[in-house]
Amino acid sequence: MTNKNEFITSPIVQELLITRVFDGPREAMFNAWTDPERLKHWWGPKDFTWNGCKIDLYPGNPGSVFHYCMRSPDGIDMWGRFVYLEIRSPERLIFINSFSDEEGYPVKHPLMPDWPLEILNTLTFKEDNGRTTLNMHAIPHSATALECRTFEAGRDSIRKGFASAWEHLANYLEKS
Repeated sequence: MTNKNEFITSPIVQELLITRVFDGPREAMFNAWTDPERLKHWWGPKDFTWNGCKIDLYPGNPGSVFHYCMRSPDGIDMWGRFVYLEIRSPERLIFINSFSDEEGYPVKHPLMPDWPLEILNTLTFKEDNGRTTLNMHAIPHSATALECRTFEAGRDSIRKGFASAWEHLANYLEKS
């Protein structure tokens, strides 16, 4: 039996794959994921408001960071960050995302202490006839066995959350 605090070196969960086709070129899609002026119009849960961000994004520069704050409908500020491992415009983004504190250091999920501290995400953008297929692969990064089980149990919730965010993204792309 695995100790709940033991870190996993090989995956015990399958990576989560979420796919959606958007109207529009992949360059517009890529820019929607990398430009703070665009991100603020669609990123985040429904009914949350954008409360600022800092993005240091340099193509080909591992370690670039997107650090943001959103305000919940109850007025609670929630911080998050992406640390980019690969930026290949307009084809692919690889980043580790986490909740963070105001200074940008990773912190545990404010409502789910057993959620993985970090999630490794790979986004690929493929264009065909003016439409872009976005594939997102996500898997816990340096997670404990308990955190991996929590991620596995939360798959439906993750899918619903991204379905909502991507609906915002589709609406934003349609208007821009």
